Order: sequence, then C-alpha cells, then structure tokens
Amino acid sequence: QGGASAQTADDKKEAARLFDEGSRFYNAGDLDKALGTFQKALEKDPNQPGSWRWLGLIYRAKKQCKESIDAYAHYLKLQGDKPSRFSERVHSEIEICRKELGYAPIPNCKL
Repeated sequence: QGGASAQTADDKKEAARLFDEGSRFYNAGDLDKALGTFQKALEKDPNQPGSWRWLGLIYRAKKQCKESIDAYAHYLKLQGDKPSRFSERVHSEIEICRKELGYAPIPNCKL
C-alpha cells in the first residue's frame, strides 16, 4: 500500500496520538521514551513541525547539540513564515547550541 511518501489520514491520526504520548513522556521526565515516541510520530508524519521541535528540546537536554540544531532547522523549515509562539525559543536554543559547538552566531537566526 503506497510508498514512503503515501501518507494516509490514519498515519496523521497515529502521528497526532504519538505526539501527545511523547509530550506526556517528556513532561514526566522520561526523555528516552519521549525521543523514541516523537521519532515514531515523524515516521508516520514527517511534516509535523511540533514533533521536530520536541526532538530539538530533547536533544538539547541530552547535550546533543548537532542533533538539536538539525531538528530545530526542520521545525523552522516546516513552520515557514507562519507565526509560532515557539519561534523565539527555538532561535534561542539554536544559538545556545551553536555557541556550545564553537560556531559563530547566525545574524537574525534565519535558517
């Protein structure tokens, strides 16, 4: 039934369920379970910006800055010009990670 790009309504529904589950794991402090759950959500719906943002948070908490920046970049790309209450925090987290990795700051942090 369809290839990797063939997303169904069921896939999106399952991704939403996994997103909620991952959020609960994160809020309970279980970063490993949250990470795996958000990764599963993105397998179902790779265009779900919220899961990419959560991955950025988790990788940052686990001191995996390269992975955090990559996840946040996916989030920002998917968000595009749509306003988000999380954008400022995401840009701030990217800059913190860039500094920790010894990278120069990004002017206006536009990826």
